[in-house]
Amino acid sequence: MRSNYFPAQIEQLKRKAKLLARSSSISHSKALDQVAIEEGFANWSWLMKRNRDFVPYHFERSEEAWKEALRPTKGGEERRPQTFGQHLKSIHANFVSPWHATQFAIDYMQSILSRPRYRINSNSLAMAEMRWWLPYVVHEVVDDVGDRIVLNRHYKPVGYVVNDHVDYSQFGNLHARPSFDQLRRFSNKGAGTGYLFNDGNPPWRNRKDAVEYVGRLERLCEALGDADPEEQSLGWTYTQNVIYEELVPWARFPTWHTSHPADEKRLDAVIASLRRRVGQRLREQDIRAALLQHRRGNVEILGGKISDSRLESYVQRIRALVNEST
Repeated sequence: MRSNYFPAQIEQLKRKAKLLARSSSISHSKALDQVAIEEGFANWSWLMKRNRDFVPYHFERSEEAWKEALRPTKGGEERRPQTFGQHLKSIHANFVSPWHATQFAIDYMQSILSRPRYRINSNSLAMAEMRWWLPYVVHEVVDDVGDRIVLNRHYKPVGYVVNDHVDYSQFGNLHARPSFDQLRRFSNKGAGTGYLFNDGNPPWRNRKDAVEYVGRLERLCEALGDADPEEQSLGWTYTQNVIYEELVPWARFPTWHTSHPADEKRLDAVIASLRRRVGQRLREQDIRAALLQHRRGNVEILGGKISDSRLESYVQRIRALVNEST
């Protein structure tokens, strides 16, 4: 039995109860009680009572402590956390959910941004904290499962400061199953799906990049809090994302659905790329999911111009073409 639910998690439980009430034709209060029982409580009221006194792990730092954290450390190097000793701790186990880890990062950034001068020395403790404690990407745990994990700049679970190989599946407290739309909501423009920044705009570079990073963190919090139980059971998989990205050079053209030689040439290039990156792992349901997202996200190009039957015909065609090539 747990008693440390965050507001976003409470909202998820409420949505789960709403879906249960709708599908089972029971009252909303009974659905809430049933969800609470599944969580290990006698009823919904008891769940809320046990959760009321929970004080989450959060970030706070005085001005004097910030001065020390921002001071260059002799021999310090953010990629070697051991040089900072006990000042840089692994805090991943303190996070009870991805939402919690993201909210911690928001608190951290808002604290440092409240200072009149924003300058992060590369040899400072603050730089090391930002690289190891803050979210960089919501990355797939295992290909084609849909589970994702919040990682730091070193591709370790956020808050984990040991630079050794890790098994992502062992960090379930940082797992989520975001949909495509939820991933796109916070992804940094110009970076890959799920990335909050890239080497051109890290939050430690300047105040502008830091403020924009906070905005993406806030959108990540919203995405994690808005997760629909039905969508959570699916997630957006690695292969679907590969297919979506590989289809861009073809699917973004208004004439994609014609037999124009240029469109056929672009489609051939897409097939060749899919053969190299996906090959025999290409499944109809993954092609369909990627095409549906293109249709949804490009109204002026695909929306209204591609019927379900036409979309399905291209699902079959792409699958057949890839199979011919392998």
